[in-house]
Amino acid sequence: MILLDTIGDLASIYRFAAVVFVGGSLVPRGGQNVLEPAALGKPVLFGPLTDNFRAASEALVSAGAGFVARDGEELGRLLLRLLDDRAGYRVASTMARRVVETNRGALLKTMTLIEEALSPGGSMTLRAART
Repeated sequence: MILLDTIGDLASIYRFAAVVFVGGSLVPRGGQNVLEPAALGKPVLFGPLTDNFRAASEALVSAGAGFVARDGEELGRLLLRLLDDRAGYRVASTMARRVVETNRGALLKTMTLIEEALSPGGSMTLRAART
């Protein structure tokens, strides 16, 4: 087990993990990036407070690659289940990587949609914000 309480070191450590618990999600801090470990094919455990990464967390849960622990006891149960079930672990690992791969290029897709909407004849009209 490796426990880190630093900034900027996680991405280089995730590759050594079998399963990753992404902190900042058991307390009202908004969560942390769940896609970094998923990109490495790591099943991801996190708490219910994932405001900063809601869409990514939901995608991982839907794919069977992300697991929500509501407290420390549930976190322990989920961790043991993943480590004991080799077939389930392999599926979660594969699906974690697939979620990331499926959603690659989101910035380019978003920029293209914005360009299309703002171009002459596009479907979006801009209104000045009133303060």
